[in-house]
Amino acid sequence: MTAHEKLSDRVNLVLKNIREKDHTHEGLINFFNNINADENISEYEREILIDQVEKTLRLKHPKHAKKIFGSKDNEAKELLQNVLTEVTEQYDWSKNRVGSHVKVGGTQINGTHYVCIYISYKNIEGVSSGLAYKQCSLESEPFIEVHLRQVRTKQKVAEMIEEKKYSLSELNEARSQFIKNLKLTLS
Repeated sequence: MTAHEKLSDRVNLVLKNIREKDHTHEGLINFFNNINADENISEYEREILIDQVEKTLRLKHPKHAKKIFGSKDNEAKELLQNVLTEVTEQYDWSKNRVGSHVKVGGTQINGTHYVCIYISYKNIEGVSSGLAYKQCSLESEPFIEVHLRQVRTKQKVAEMIEEKKYSLSELNEARSQFIKNLKLTLS
């Protein structure tokens, strides 16, 4: 079945049930198991149903969703780890004033963003170059944000020098912009 074909009436009823009824985590896990075991639905329908079960579990029962589907930020961490590995091999990060690893952003911790994972390099003058993977809510599309900013120091006020947003399909452009900013920060 292609994305342009209609879902069966049975699958549409199950989707409506998952979206509209208040299910326990056990009920949603039962849906997940039944969907995977059902031989009478297409792979496309299976994907659509599992995606809805995952979204509903992540919204209503995040702890149980993590057990089945993994951490909500796994994709972000993997993507940024690949970029970090590439840039740390090409450039000297020994003078980085912040940790040279993939980090969870404050906006994910405080709940402002559903996902906020980033890497950054800050020099001795307090200029920071960062690359972040963000997703505002479970239903929104994730995006990449690249920034160059002056961090507040005793002598300087905090200031955003440059901030650009990219779709995930524009990852190469975002990576290039991050490397450009990184080179400015390193010099």
